[in-house]
Amino acid sequence: MIEIGKKNSEIFPPPPQLPFHSSTATVTDKRYLIRREYEIGRDKWNKLQASALAHGFSSLSVLLSAFGEVLGRWSSGSEMTVILLNDSSGHATPEDLFNRMASQPAIPVVFKPVRDENRIEICRRTELQLADSINRCPATVSSIFPNIAKNSGQDDRQVVVVFSGVLPAFYDSAGIDENMVNNASGSVCGEHHPLEMRMPQVCLHCHVSERDEGIRITWDVLAELFPLNLPDAMFEAYICLLNWSSEKAWEKQALDFLPGSQRAVREKVNATFVPVKEKLIHQEFFIHAQENPGKEALLWDENGIDRMMTYGELADKALRLAALLSEKGVQQGEAVAVTLPRGPNQVIAVLAVLAAGAVYVPIGVNQPAGRRDRIYRIGGISRLVTDKTEFAVLSTEEKLTVIMTDEADKVSPLPRPVSVNTDALAYVIFTSGSTGEPKGVEIPHRAAYNTILDINTRFSVSASDRVLAVSALDFDLSVYDLFGLLSAGGGIVLLNESTGREALVWLELIRRMNVTVWNSVPALLDMLMIAAGEYGLLPSLRLALVSGDWVGLDLHDRLIKKSQDCRFIALGGATEASIWSNYFEVTSVDPSWSSIPYGAPLTNQCFRVVDRFGCDCPDMVTGELWIGGMGVARGYLGNSELTSKSFINTGENRWYRTGDLARYWSDGILEFLGRADQQVKLRGYRIELGEIEAVLRQYAGISQAVAVISSGTGTQHLVAAVVAGCAPVQVHTVSSVPSNSDSDSFRNSSREIQSKIAEALIAEILNLAELQNDTGKNLHPGRQLRITDENQSLLQMWLRWLGGRNVITDYDGVLHGGPRIEEVLQYAKTLQRSAVNSNGIIADDPLISSVARRLFQRLDDYRGILSGEISSVVLLDDDILSPESLSSRDSGTIAGIELIAEKIKCMSKAAGKPVETALIGGRSGIIAAKLLDMLDPEDISFTLLDSAPSMVETAKIHLSSLPHSVNCKRLPEYGVPDQLRYSFDLVLAVNALHRYHDPYQGVAIASLLVRCGGKILALEHCEITPLAAVTSAVLDRGFADFDHDRRQAYSPMLPAQQWANLFKKAGFNKTSFMPVGDSFTEFIEADCPATRPELDLDCILKFTADHLPPHMLPEKIEILPWLPLSANGKVDRAAVTAVFAFRAEERGGEKPHAGMEQEVAEMWQKLLSSGAIGRKQGFFEIGGDSLLATRFLAGVKEKFGVELSLRQMFELPALFQVASVLESKLMEMKQTMESMEEGEI
Repeated sequence: MIEIGKKNSEIFPPPPQLPFHSSTATVTDKRYLIRREYEIGRDKWNKLQASALAHGFSSLSVLLSAFGEVLGRWSSGSEMTVILLNDSSGHATPEDLFNRMASQPAIPVVFKPVRDENRIEICRRTELQLADSINRCPATVSSIFPNIAKNSGQDDRQVVVVFSGVLPAFYDSAGIDENMVNNASGSVCGEHHPLEMRMPQVCLHCHVSERDEGIRITWDVLAELFPLNLPDAMFEAYICLLNWSSEKAWEKQALDFLPGSQRAVREKVNATFVPVKEKLIHQEFFIHAQENPGKEALLWDENGIDRMMTYGELADKALRLAALLSEKGVQQGEAVAVTLPRGPNQVIAVLAVLAAGAVYVPIGVNQPAGRRDRIYRIGGISRLVTDKTEFAVLSTEEKLTVIMTDEADKVSPLPRPVSVNTDALAYVIFTSGSTGEPKGVEIPHRAAYNTILDINTRFSVSASDRVLAVSALDFDLSVYDLFGLLSAGGGIVLLNESTGREALVWLELIRRMNVTVWNSVPALLDMLMIAAGEYGLLPSLRLALVSGDWVGLDLHDRLIKKSQDCRFIALGGATEASIWSNYFEVTSVDPSWSSIPYGAPLTNQCFRVVDRFGCDCPDMVTGELWIGGMGVARGYLGNSELTSKSFINTGENRWYRTGDLARYWSDGILEFLGRADQQVKLRGYRIELGEIEAVLRQYAGISQAVAVISSGTGTQHLVAAVVAGCAPVQVHTVSSVPSNSDSDSFRNSSREIQSKIAEALIAEILNLAELQNDTGKNLHPGRQLRITDENQSLLQMWLRWLGGRNVITDYDGVLHGGPRIEEVLQYAKTLQRSAVNSNGIIADDPLISSVARRLFQRLDDYRGILSGEISSVVLLDDDILSPESLSSRDSGTIAGIELIAEKIKCMSKAAGKPVETALIGGRSGIIAAKLLDMLDPEDISFTLLDSAPSMVETAKIHLSSLPHSVNCKRLPEYGVPDQLRYSFDLVLAVNALHRYHDPYQGVAIASLLVRCGGKILALEHCEITPLAAVTSAVLDRGFADFDHDRRQAYSPMLPAQQWANLFKKAGFNKTSFMPVGDSFTEFIEADCPATRPELDLDCILKFTADHLPPHMLPEKIEILPWLPLSANGKVDRAAVTAVFAFRAEERGGEKPHAGMEQEVAEMWQKLLSSGAIGRKQGFFEIGGDSLLATRFLAGVKEKFGVELSLRQMFELPALFQVASVLESKLMEMKQTMESMEEGEI
């Protein structure tokens, strides 16, 4: 379909977005470098004209619509604008065309491709709209293209397409008077735009002219913009379509535009089919176990000791568990859930499910309960393999048969695995669905085995290889980790949940256990390279497989520096196509690449790149990637509707529609261009976010980058987030002072006193008195107390702790009284009396005594919190039980603050000025006040930072009376605001680092706050105390949302040595720690190197401007401490977008003042479809452009009767500045009117 004839005042779509290989900004010539010509003979031309006349069309409509069809196929089917010129003097020379366009009347033609139209329908629509367009007043080219520029959001020179000819000669039908065309071509409406305005660049000019022998078609092409041979392919397609139109019936669909030479290349690269002996994915493992039972299969670290399990041992354990599964009623083909932490049991369980003839469904230990339940429901899952540790926190309401791994130890093993057909399902992996419902991808054995066999054969993976299993079990890269190496007789080096994201641990294990194969998403290999530092070598690595996300252009070279003999393989595909479907071995990086190529298909797999109509895209044209062949999944479990949409049958082939964008190169190599949802359309231009990210990663000092579209203000913005690469720490020294016997004695004594109080309180909250004198009576506390789902983890924490102290026994969902139950209940009565009477000495420590009394005073509140009737926030408001109050009265914390104060005094004296100091997690300022009371105002310039606005406001009040220089600011969860980055000599964290849900987060934020040569001082408890287990643990719901390792330990605390490791990871070169007196507190000090690189946003923006066209430049770049990752290690783009939404809100700042500022704000909100606007926000910052500014200025004139210029808007863009200028102009106008009334002129 072609739409023509929009009014000249309307906004037009951008010019055709053809596949350019260089930025339009780099083109300065006004010359055409290549010309292509073709003559359609008189006979064919007569036939074409006759066909047009028979259907009531002009020959111009035929020529123009065919041109639009070809442009559409090479522009990915996007809407576009082409300029139609009447060239009455004949074909313009390249030198003349540029000048002629400045004043030549022209008609803008809008092309919008439509599915399944034949030539008659296309030409008819063209004819009608062309007549409408000609009846309208034409415009100059120079008046049309500013509209395109404004709509597309860029003010650089446009690259446009022109179609010209002697139009009246071709407008030969449809009852239109030729004079009408001549008149339209000779008069121009509106203001004349002078020649000196910046003109568009013409990348393609098609001219048609009639001659005695027929018609001549001439294309002039600005060759340096296009990939080699692309203009020739387009020209050939245009000529073929016109020839076809002169010979064929127009009722038929037009010919395929894919050139025959390109089709031949693709058929060759897709000819991958070879016969394969089909097997089950676990079949070769059990063969190896029989033939070589003593061979090492699994290796792992356990508290610094190397552990190992042989093939024979692994097979025996798997077959025992398989026998137990069969006893429990597991049937062939049944889906069985596996929820286990990383480690040997996870591998045993997967092999056991397969050996029982069933299908394994991995469900991560970190999956939220709601999503877990949805997976059970969607998958029809009735059996779960887990262990006691995981089962204790699952607390699912589903009626599952739960099978514990340790139950199989005494079961006789199956003699052999159950035999199933290779078409049977091997596994179902659930991925995220766009509707929010998980999608279960069904993969048969034969499909996955084909990929595994190909990779092992292609890259010679053998029994001498070992892989480090960094991928989670519910991510399909783990399928190769397990079955790729076990099929080859190799070994798997396992991680645990706490080391799954610890690059320093990976590095050590690779070296210690001679890992030869790396397999991960690129972000994890990037983390490994950072951990290895500048000189750390990885000599054992021989094969690196990276897939699942963009591969940084620098990653290959960085890897080769660490392991010069390592092969670097970029793979691609989809979970729905059995792990991988294509590969590309990188031996060097071509400077012209914007990303690592996707490559060619693996054995028995194939690809297509199609447009939105399902037609094959020509070379270099972006389309959707389809995968075919043996690896294609059966479908989505229990979702036939989604299966039919995503899996397409065409003839004998079945294809999976990936939703990824790609394009073919002329040699048949695929280039991956990101997800379809990573290709965005912004102000008329299609933008590949991955290309922006690739450029940002090339900047020295940036290790990671992600570009997203943010709509926080109601208007779309192109933004990017980057992470600074930590300078390699060549020498990281750690010094420590061990605790002494007095300190250990204090901790033991205090821990016991607190434990008695805590267990007594919990016994009362849970009504454990019902277990006293237990004669078989059972108690279900979760049912009796109606404990909410969100508090189940807290309940499990308390019950496990009570079991360890012999208060209860045999917890398997039912409680029984333990040996100490009577003692605990008796002490609870004593504490209750003390709470009522507020007297009695409970402990020597007055803090413990006051806490104990307050805990029992709030017994009913605790029961209300667990049942959901009362919010746990009430504890934050308690002047004794809130974590901040407890911390401020803790003797260890007070002593630690005194140490910090002495450090600050020394630093201030040495520097001769106040120490610029920030306190992260400063809460309401109680700790800050204690510190500042120990310091003179000239010692410190202090900034309190906290994530909660309410805390920041309270802190401002709390600290307002102090004589010190104090600021209180909100610090968001992700990132550090520009004005705070690298700004402090000293960063403090007092019992704050452990509060982050990932322990590295607080360290990373502190590293962005401190300047080169600065310090971080932190106080942290070495363990969670029993009183914290009934105060802060209640607020954090048993630490259910923390990382897996700390959640399993029911404690957010880390030993000081682990904090030191995290500081090393963040780039600090010296860390020391020591216990603080007789307390649970540790004092930690970390030094930031004076040579650490610091990112400069202005320099980054300038760098991107040198490498990207203006419409691809991020409007805002944020430097983040880390990029949030999904469970599979991919960048969580939604979380990154949320950062910018917060920043937009934050930058809005102060509300507009009443009066003119409020009126301007309302006008901007309406014009930009924006939410609240701050008085210091600029018009262009929040999404305005030149066109919208023009509309605003028109509105100002209409509403206030005064004029502002566009220049003033650029010079004074902030809302308060614009309002101020308007007020001044209104005042001037008022004074002028008053003067006129007084007769002074």
